[in-house]
Amino acid sequence: MNAQRLFDKSYPPVRALVSTDGGPPMRIQPRAWGLHGIRPRALVPVLLSIILASPVLGLASAGGSAPADSSAYNNGQILVRFPTASPSVELVQDSNPSVNSTLSISHVLELAPLNSTHPLVVLAADPSSSSPFNVSQSEGVGQFDLGLNGTLGVRYAGFALWAGPNLESIAANPAKGQAHLALSYHLLPLSHNSQGVSLNWSIENWPWLTSSDLLGLELQFSVPNGTGFSSCLGNGSSPSCAGSALAPGGIVWSSASNGSVGAAAAAGSRVTVSWNSTATTAAHRVGVTAGTFYASSAVDRVTLAIPAGGNSVVNGSARFLLTLPSPALPAVLSGSPVVYAGVLAGAAALVLVAVGLRRRRDRRLVDVL
Repeated sequence: MNAQRLFDKSYPPVRALVSTDGGPPMRIQPRAWGLHGIRPRALVPVLLSIILASPVLGLASAGGSAPADSSAYNNGQILVRFPTASPSVELVQDSNPSVNSTLSISHVLELAPLNSTHPLVVLAADPSSSSPFNVSQSEGVGQFDLGLNGTLGVRYAGFALWAGPNLESIAANPAKGQAHLALSYHLLPLSHNSQGVSLNWSIENWPWLTSSDLLGLELQFSVPNGTGFSSCLGNGSSPSCAGSALAPGGIVWSSASNGSVGAAAAAGSRVTVSWNSTATTAAHRVGVTAGTFYASSAVDRVTLAIPAGGNSVVNGSARFLLTLPSPALPAVLSGSPVVYAGVLAGAAALVLVAVGLRRRRDRRLVDVL
């Protein structure tokens, strides 16, 4: 009976006495292996690596396509949502919806020259009460853009900013004219545990009352489960900037440099709104003076005031970012089932190749014996 048949019929391991160089015989016995040639415990680190790597690859794939909702994007950790074609964007943590924040364009204002904490609002427009916005959208692998275009009804105001009547009350005031507001949201590159959007805005054909006035874009920054706001006005716009804590009802104005307002959200997360220190008009680039008002326990208002000189076109930009805490290991593993299947199939193929090589080696050893 030859050795090949012994091997194929799974008889007990073959033992042989081999003499080398005329010395005493030396006993050789093939070692016992599991899975026909692979030690079971040798597979543990391989399989563990596959299990840990699969969610990472799946997570990367999850950011490559947007869900069916045409006004949302999900990267597997953070949902970026644009509610019902309004000029706002919401950031929500997938695994903990209590971590959320909204940034909206609340008003476009014409302000008298800044000479107090509460500058005079002479004209105002409320996007939420204007005609519906036209929506355009494009998406791709790791990319999502949304554009909103609408016509604003501009009305007379005549009261101090953040001190007089609520701006929503202007709906009954006489009309001054109309203006066009265009917003462009771009998904920022995924950076470790942060996700957000950049916001480019353009205001055209504003019906100026006086060319020496400033054009203001008011942002409403809401963090429902936050623990207070801090200002980095004049100190850069890094998401890590802790800044100076704002007192409820407090107002700060600055034109020193790029700035930001941040808030500590639930579960150790942080949300930041930042902006550029300059804006552009149809004629030139101008400096931005930013004011922030801690309006309530969950709301901060930011007004970006631009000395546009009566120009018909004014452009600016801002960023909105949610940063999650960095756990030692992912608390939630999420990703694409297709990627999981692909990784596991590849691992199975590698194991089969290894089994085949080990069996071939054992056959050669038995043939020699």
